[in-house]
Amino acid sequence: KKQLEQIRACCARLAGNPGQKLQIADLAQGCGYSTDHFIRVFKRVCGQTPKAYLLTVRYHAARDLLAYSAMTLAELAQALGYGAATVFNRQFHARAGLSPGGFRRSLQSKRA
Repeated sequence: KKQLEQIRACCARLAGNPGQKLQIADLAQGCGYSTDHFIRVFKRVCGQTPKAYLLTVRYHAARDLLAYSAMTLAELAQALGYGAATVFNRQFHARAGLSPGGFRRSLQSKRA
């Protein structure tokens, strides 16, 4: 039960600020675990590794920001913690099947 609460707290921390630069080792230390043990527990509880979870959170945040903000793609990438817009573009495209710009344009055409 304690593990579940700790992992849920980590998930909330990641989801609450997807652009925050967090190291898995820091999350593990905050729970009192080694990095390897933390990854195993996190995966058992959440069904994916902490890194995969963070990428999922960032993807959903990106979709919302593309839909409801006027941020440029570079600003959006920076706000979500990506070091470069090209990395953001590549990861978004891998999940959505569209570039971030293409995704935004598809939303705009549906609204028109």
